[in-house]
Amino acid sequence: MKEKRVFIISLLISFIFVSCSIYETAQNFARLQFNVDSYNNFRLANINLEGKDDIDDLSTMDYVKLTGGFVKGELPFSFVINVSADNPNDGTGGFPPTDLSVQSFPFRVLLDDKQILSGNIDEPFTVPGMGEQKIIPIRVDVDILDFFKNKSFEELANFILAVSGEENARSRISLFAKPVIGSPVGNIEYPEEIKISYDVN
Repeated sequence: MKEKRVFIISLLISFIFVSCSIYETAQNFARLQFNVDSYNNFRLANINLEGKDDIDDLSTMDYVKLTGGFVKGELPFSFVINVSADNPNDGTGGFPPTDLSVQSFPFRVLLDDKQILSGNIDEPFTVPGMGEQKIIPIRVDVDILDFFKNKSFEELANFILAVSGEENARSRISLFAKPVIGSPVGNIEYPEEIKISYDVN
């Protein structure tokens, strides 16, 4: 009988501990924030687009290379989206400092509402619970002609140059993700996909 009471008490303690862990995990989980920190390494047909805001900024050789690729139907476009994961769980919210492990980060990238890429991170990573930030670089590598077949060369070039060169044009890039966070009670998947945006100052 004594053993049974001990078992029941142990079970209740375990239940309370798990319940507290779930509650604490949910609170910490809710405070984790994802934002687009920056974009960089914009390249079109392996031409660096930095400092080029419109088609008149292209050199003669750049223009020849791009028009040649356009005629052949191959125009590779690449850039990097740097996503920041911010973990404010540094102990000021009523719980001890808590590291959060991002187990999975399935994402979709849209350009002018056309999906150009989907993928995931290569391996899990941890965001330290010290109010620190972790940068997740997401490389986008696509043949832009596969998605914008009906644009002329000039329209397409100016569109890409605007996106790569102008801060306010970055809103044409959309990033959606559905992170999976590790916890003491197992992995927790975001209930729905979230839009991760870039704030133009």
